[in-house]
Amino acid sequence: MQTFFHVTTTDHHIGTELQPGRFGAAVRSSLVKQTAVDVHALNTLAWESALEVARRCVAPSAPSRLSCVFGTPTHEEAKQFQQRYRVCSHIFAISVPNSTPIHLADFESITTTIAGKPFLDTFVDGAIGYWKNTPENTLQEVIVGGPATLLAKIR
Repeated sequence: MQTFFHVTTTDHHIGTELQPGRFGAAVRSSLVKQTAVDVHALNTLAWESALEVARRCVAPSAPSRLSCVFGTPTHEEAKQFQQRYRVCSHIFAISVPNSTPIHLADFESITTTIAGKPFLDTFVDGAIGYWKNTPENTLQEVIVGGPATLLAKIR
């Protein structure tokens, strides 16, 4: 078994098995039958479309973000993610079978713009860099291509 860390606003029970694809289902349904465009949903859709194209080109054997459980490799990175993006959320240790496909991605590349570069170039380069997971990144994300079991709530 492999152990990672999962940040969520939901206070799950220990032993809960998280199923992959919850985020992907929300992204896929976010613009269905809407007459008004939600700018946040449109931004998410654009990012996830770019990331999926980049995955298919750069890391085709990696699990898709649209069908995964998200995690971090370390508790420290989970705390960093929580402080920057999910304040007041919960951190859980999760267990993943060794046979489950995973991919270590560079979350920093899609959350930090590159000074002096046009947004479009940053967007494209960030999507590609995410799947390459360069050594200099400071916040990694684990893409888990299967279920994960909650082991413990970390305070």
